[in-house]
Amino acid sequence: AGTLWSWGVGDDGRLGHNDDNNRLVPTQVEAQHFGRAKIVSAAAGESHSGAVTQHGCLYTWGQGTRVGEEDEQDHQFPWASGMATQGGS
Repeated sequence: AGTLWSWGVGDDGRLGHNDDNNRLVPTQVEAQHFGRAKIVSAAAGESHSGAVTQHGCLYTWGQGTRVGEEDEQDHQFPWASGMATQGGS
């Protein structure tokens, strides 16, 4: 519980594994990228993904996805977006 797994096409780092490789089987996204906090919610788009930790921190990765900032660079592993969600503990 509280871990994040991804698989599929890895273009633009959208899977969060610090590379562009495809994954044919579910592969855990390293907990260190989330400060070892538990993941309570996650979503995936066509070329990017995001997750919220138990503390309400939002992380994003993939094609130009640093939400809340003017950074349009691709990120191959989860980055703290600088935004917090409501309801974090």
